[in-house]
Order: sequence, then C-alpha cells, then structure tokens
Amino acid sequence: MQEDKKTRAAARTPGEEEASVSEKKSFFRRLPLKDYILYAAIAVGGVILDLLTKAIAEATRKGQEPWVWIDGFLQMNYTENDGIAFGMLGGGGGGRVLFMLASTVMILGIGLWLFSGHAPNKFYGVSGAMILTGGVGNMIERIFKGYVVDFIDVTLYYPAKGGLAIYDFPIFNVADCFVTVGAILMMICLIVDIIAEAKKRKKGGDDAAEKDPHEDEAP
Repeated sequence: MQEDKKTRAAARTPGEEEASVSEKKSFFRRLPLKDYILYAAIAVGGVILDLLTKAIAEATRKGQEPWVWIDGFLQMNYTENDGIAFGMLGGGGGGRVLFMLASTVMILGIGLWLFSGHAPNKFYGVSGAMILTGGVGNMIERIFKGYVVDFIDVTLYYPAKGGLAIYDFPIFNVADCFVTVGAILMMICLIVDIIAEAKKRKKGGDDAAEKDPHEDEAP
C-alpha cells in the first residue's frame, strides 16, 4: 500500500502537485455534485414550500376564523409576526433590528460553510441546509412585508395537579419547523461525535496502559 502511494506521488507532474497543494490550502473544498444538488434542493424546495404555505394561509385565513385541523390540538390560525421566531420581540424596535442583522450574518455564514465543503458529513450538511432554509424563508418576508406570516397553532396538554393543563404553544410556520428540526439534528450529530471521540480517547488510553513497559527496550 505504501509503495502504491509512493508510486502515484512520483508519477504526478509538477502541475498536479501544485494543484493538489493549492486545493488543500484553499478555503473552498470540492464536494461531490450530488451533495451540492441535495443541499440546494433542500434549501430551494424548503423556501418555496414555506412561502407557498404562508401565501395560502394569508389568502384563506386572513381576517377569518381559524381553520381547525384536529379539534383541540391543531388549527390554521393566521397571524402577522413582526418579531422573531415564535412571536418573540414583537413590536419592532432595536431588538428586531439587531435580530435582522444577526440573522443575515447567520444565513451568510451557514451558506458559506455548507457550500464551501466544510460540513463533516451529510448529516451535518442536511441540518445546515434546513437551518438555512428557515432563515431565508422568514428573512424574505421580513424584507418585503415587514412581518412574517405564522399560521400553525398547536395546543399542548401536560400532566398537572388535578388533571391535564393546557399550554397554548406560540403560533409558528414552516420556516420555524425547518430551523428547529435542523438545529436538533445538528445537536444530535455533535453529541454523537463527542461520544465517539470520548470512546476513542478512552480506548487509546486503555491500550497505552496495557502496553508492556519493557516492550520497547533494546535487548
């Protein structure tokens, strides 16, 4: 195997060697075409789905009573959110402007990280594409409308003293779903990697401890 690597290295022309070194130093890393297509399909398709569902909610429910999908649990309830995700920081002001700037930096950063080939694997890539989708979908509405259409209204029930208590979850949209699911998926990836790295280090420490201290001594 080592001989094959040496042979291939020796067979390279000076131009190929220079291109290889340049690619390693470059910030941008070449991804397989199918990865670019996958991430772009998630981002573009997700934004289209988000904007389409918002348009449907605005056309059918604006000024109307909520459309009940599952009685007592899920309904389409049109609202205009001039704050951030899940209705926070509503009413405009400095907090909203700061959030807009932070969102823009996040969108640009994730897009650059994703399409420059720095995602460690496809799971990270898919999670990044989903977060990017949600950020872009909501940003488009904030820029062109000054608010975001929210319409998914969920009522949660949880055990409490004397029976079930009701929690009226903040109204959200498809973009919020993409961001939330993408963030959860990325957290799972990070936790899996941390556990794998901890096991690898533990195994390396155990192997070193089991090594015979006289094994490397000269006879």
